Order: sequence, then C-alpha cells, then structure tokens
Amino acid sequence: MRPKNKQWLIASHSSIDSKILQQKATFFNTKDLRTTKLSNFTGNVYTSEKDGYTIRLEFINPHLVRISTLSDMLISYQTPIELDFGNGKKAYALARGNALSYLLIPTDNKNLLYDISTAVSIRKPMSFHLKKQKEPTSKPCFSEGRYIETMFDIQKEGKQYILIDDYGERVLPSAYDDIQFNGHFILAKKGSSLEIYNMYLQQMLFPNLKKVYLHLNALEVLDDNGAHYYDCCGEELDKPEREIEECGTSFIERWLEYRIKQTPKPYIGRVDSNNPNIIKEKHYLIDRKPTEKIAFADGTTEFSGFSIEEKFPFEALRVQQGNLFGLFEYEYHKSHQLKGKQLLPIAFNKIEQDKNERILFYQNGKVGIYPQFTTPQYDVLVPITESFYQIEKNGRKGFLDIYTLEEYF
Repeated sequence: MRPKNKQWLIASHSSIDSKILQQKATFFNTKDLRTTKLSNFTGNVYTSEKDGYTIRLEFINPHLVRISTLSDMLISYQTPIELDFGNGKKAYALARGNALSYLLIPTDNKNLLYDISTAVSIRKPMSFHLKKQKEPTSKPCFSEGRYIETMFDIQKEGKQYILIDDYGERVLPSAYDDIQFNGHFILAKKGSSLEIYNMYLQQMLFPNLKKVYLHLNALEVLDDNGAHYYDCCGEELDKPEREIEECGTSFIERWLEYRIKQTPKPYIGRVDSNNPNIIKEKHYLIDRKPTEKIAFADGTTEFSGFSIEEKFPFEALRVQQGNLFGLFEYEYHKSHQLKGKQLLPIAFNKIEQDKNERILFYQNGKVGIYPQFTTPQYDVLVPITESFYQIEKNGRKGFLDIYTLEEYF
C-alpha cells in the first residue's frame, strides 16, 4: 500500500492493472480516522453480517488475527500491520506474506472492514460494520495449531534466538538461549529460567516448575501440584491430542492382524485381510513349547497395527512358564521359523502393559519398566501422565521422568 494526498490506493495485489489504479478509488479519508492503537483491538472479538455473509475477527495477539466466515467453515490467520497516518490516526491491514486480505478502518463512530483479497474486490470492495462482542468468560484454544505455527519463525541473534512473525517483528521482547513453539505454546529458556506463553502471549506460571513437555494441544507439567496436562488457558485436560500425519500412512504399510496359537506348535498367524477366519501366514516359534503360555505384551493373543508385510507391528511376546513370566523379541524371517531374543528372563511374577502401553514387570514386591530398566527399582510405579510416573522408593514418594529417568522427590 502507498499514501497519496492523505488517501491510500491498494497496490499490493499482483493482478491489479494500471486501469484500476487510475480509478483512484477511495476507501477512506484520513481525517475520518479516530485515534487508535493495535492494543485497542488485541484480545477482542468482532463480528458482522451482511447479505447472509457472516465474518468474525478474533484479535488473538498483536501478531495474529483469526478470521472465520460462513459459520467457521472457512478459517484463515492474518498478521495485523499498522498503517500510521500521524497524530495517533491509524488503519490496519490484515495480511499473510505478500497477500493482502482485509483493511480495517477505525472511523469516528464505527469499525469498517474491507475485503480486498482479490482484484475484483478492490474494484468494488465488500465492507462490513464490525461490532465488538462481549468479553468471553474464557478464551478458546483453537484447533488449527499447526497452521498458526507457520505464522512464526525462530531467528538467530548473536548466540541467542528470537521469535518473529511473518514480517520480522519480534513476538517476544527478549532473546533466549532456546525457543520451542507450536500453535498453542511458546517455551523460551534463558539460563536456568523457563518462560511459558500461550497463544495469547500471556505468561503461564506454575508453582516450582520442575519439568514441562510440549504436546500438540497441551502442556505436560510437573510441579508442586503433581503431574498434569493443561490447555492454552491453563485449564486441566484429561489427555493431549495425538498428532496425526497429514499425509496418512505410507503406501507400503498395511493394516495387519496377528493371532497367537499354541497348538499343535506355537506360532504367530497373520490373518487374511479379506476373511478373518483364515490364517494367511504361520510364523512358528521354534524355541517355544506347547506347555508355555504365549501372549503379546498386553496379555492378549490378538494384535493389529500398521506395518510392512516383512516386519511385525508388535514389540515383544510375553512367555509364561508356571507362575513366572519373561519377555522375548521375535523378528520376521522369510523362512517363517523364528527364534526369540530374550529381553527379560522368565523370572518375574507379572508382566503387563500400563495405560501408556509401556511394559511393567514385577518381582518380589517391586516393579520396573522396560526397556528403561531390566531389574525392578520401585515399590510403587504408576503412570500419571505420558512422561511422569508416580514412584515410591526406599520410603520416599515422588515422580519419575520416564524419558530422562530423573527422579523428583
């Protein structure tokens, strides 16, 4: 955009030709603007309806505006850019990269929004009279986190890093030793200090924070209150969303089903995908006996999952002899004659999977977790979140970080 005689002509769209510019179409006169700052809009929600067309603007933070139309079926994110005309009078362009979409004009008595996303709309822009909505009781955590993430970038500054928006403006005022972010959270570390911000750039504080992990839509936090998941507004969640690959499963992978049979000889059978009553392949466990009870790690004799045909989708088999259990790994072999690798000896009172699908093993009143340990370490080991387990050891109660194996008492 460029100023001319205190008026602005739209000249950012690549398809605008000279004839359009010669029309000198006026959107507004700067004398009609009221004094505003971007902060007057940040945190607010505005809506407008015209000719059955509804638009909603949510100013999430000074660098991000969420625009939804047609009952939220169409959603986009834009960066607000101040257009300063002096004496506190400003208009605001909403843009993404080189594409200019909307122009917000705060006049003396109303907020006007012009749709200038195409050359056609520039010839005859659609205007909306925006109405400010009542302050919501709680701010939403939007589901388009991966899209929001593309609006920001990490840039090196000396030996530290800064977080910037689409146009190189700092999102946080300081530089940090390390920055992690997604569409919902920013983790900014400087020395031993860790600052956590949500998508609204509000700092999130936790009492005596010990460790935090970043998930798609949640923070996994260990602090004085224990281990919990939180959304972007600090509300506790039962569990985080799982990230799903946008491109889907690789074409070489298939959904395969397996069953364990004990007789006449122990084997793993791959089920025919067209007929569940037919075993298509039999993989014989040549080192196992019919008298042993063989199961998958979760204790069942049926397993299914995505895998290539020459690789098993399961991690290990549980083998029971009498009242004792062990764990063995079996790799696919084209001969279908399999011999296992011992992971845990047949010496444990119980082997099971917990709610995180991790393998727990018990012996003489103590419990361990495989593969982190091969001997039981704890009197109590209970999963609270994906990363943090409640533990009791030598009479002391605390938490275990399952990834770093650091204990917090």
